[in-house]
Amino acid sequence: MKKYIFAFASASLLVACAPKVIVEQEVTPIKEQTETKPEVKYLEGKTLFDTNCGKCHDLPHPSQYSKAQWAKIVPPMSKEAKLDPTQENQILLYVQYGAMN
Repeated sequence: MKKYIFAFASASLLVACAPKVIVEQEVTPIKEQTETKPEVKYLEGKTLFDTNCGKCHDLPHPSQYSKAQWAKIVPPMSKEAKLDPTQENQILLYVQYGAMN
């Protein structure tokens, strides 16, 4: 039994004193966060909504209408305001983001 204990202790000492092998790992950089906060994403639509829609009438809060209602309201109003399709889409995204459902 003493032989086994001595052999185990000797083996443990050899392993503990052996040089350490360091394996270098390739470090991959963390990607920058590309997703922006919703408030920033819809800021341009809010600006267009405030400046263009507010010229002719008082602005309703986006939560006053549902997404479906906004989808019917914005297209004819954007034609009245002579907005291009991109601007219309930005306004629609903004008001639907704040819509009641």
